[in-house]
Amino acid sequence: MGSPYDTSESLDRRRTMVRSVLFMIIIGTLPFYLIGFWLWGTAPDADAQDNINVTEDIIPPTNTPLGQGALTATPTLRSTSTPFPTLPPLQFTPPQFQPPVIQPTAVPTQVIIPTSTTAPTLTPLPSNTPIPQPTATPFLPPTDTPPPSDGGGDVPPPVDAPPVDSPPDGGDDSGGGDDSGGGPPGDGGGPPPGG
Repeated sequence: MGSPYDTSESLDRRRTMVRSVLFMIIIGTLPFYLIGFWLWGTAPDADAQDNINVTEDIIPPTNTPLGQGALTATPTLRSTSTPFPTLPPLQFTPPQFQPPVIQPTAVPTQVIIPTSTTAPTLTPLPSNTPIPQPTATPFLPPTDTPPPSDGGGDVPPPVDAPPVDSPPDGGDDSGGGDDSGGGPPGDGGGPPPGG
């Protein structure tokens, strides 16, 4: 199973959901479409002639205006209008309302004087005590202890490295008389320099 953030699975799931919702909408509205097509097909034609059987017993209607001859026209006068009618003269401007001025009265306010409180006590800092120095422990030199034997035989003695031969005095190719080619100075391999 993929991670919850796998885009391909979530995209496929979303597409499937959208497709199923649209399919349900189509299935739900399909009966209404079918009923509409059926009503459209069975409706009578609006342009067709009505098939009314005309018989001689029906009297065709006559066109007689209402109140024919009973109405007499009386001339009416047109109303006249004056373009600028005469208005009564303007009245005086009414006085403006001015609210009464209320003088504020001095109300003594209660003054609260704070009481003196003691300052908080400070905690003293720790004293400067010296840090104890580590004591030097003596270094013990290693001792020559033979390795434990397994009891199966003789232990061979330790073998020392063979001594290094130094070149004979004056026989080096450097051309100088210094002791730079051999061992360290003062190893006894040659005379001291300058002597």
